[in-house]
Amino acid sequence: MGDIMTPENQALIEQVKKFYNTYNETKGSNAADVIDLCADDIRWQSLGAPAAGTEFLEDGTGKEKVRTYLRDLYAGWTMLHYTVNEFIVSDDRIVILSDVEFEFDATQKRVATPKADIMHIKDGQITNFFEFYDTAALQAATLS
Repeated sequence: MGDIMTPENQALIEQVKKFYNTYNETKGSNAADVIDLCADDIRWQSLGAPAAGTEFLEDGTGKEKVRTYLRDLYAGWTMLHYTVNEFIVSDDRIVILSDVEFEFDATQKRVATPKADIMHIKDGQITNFFEFYDTAALQAATLS
């Protein structure tokens, strides 16, 4: 497998930490910055299934998928906070454990949930992203 903690991967880890530190402060206005950290063929996945108000959750591949996810997320949801509790690096993975709260604009219902983001990295880029959160609470917020 070779040395996975290359200078490129070490630099990426610092960039990801910086991104998450700024993400809460800016209430997501820096969200598009993550696209620059992604491989062209990144696989982007969410635990929840797409439904009304959460169409952006559909799994996909490529930077355009990430761009669409972020655009659609912030078109219908408002971030209230994104508090990172733990940042774990192991081999070719970065795990970010957070507490987050969003409001669905159409119903003004809030979702507060623990969240885990798992990233696989290679050659200084994020190659896979998978997020875990309370899917039932997310769906409930979309209901009138």
